[in-house]
Amino acid sequence: MLIRRIILTVDKKSFQICQTHIFYVNGDIVKLIIKNPKYNIKLDNSIFNFIPPPGVEVYKIPTKY
Repeated sequence: MLIRRIILTVDKKSFQICQTHIFYVNGDIVKLIIKNPKYNIKLDNSIFNFIPPPGVEVYKIPTKY
């Protein structure tokens, strides 16, 4: 596994995640600050264009478990 630890900072009033720290095993740290988040926004499916590289097998998640 490449990620050693993830720390989420949560706003005390809204309980929304406002910051993350991702610690990698090689010593890298990525800090993400979330400002002015938007929730439940309708996105057009055309913006998601997934093209797997050659040789990759894609599995569909079953709708019923």
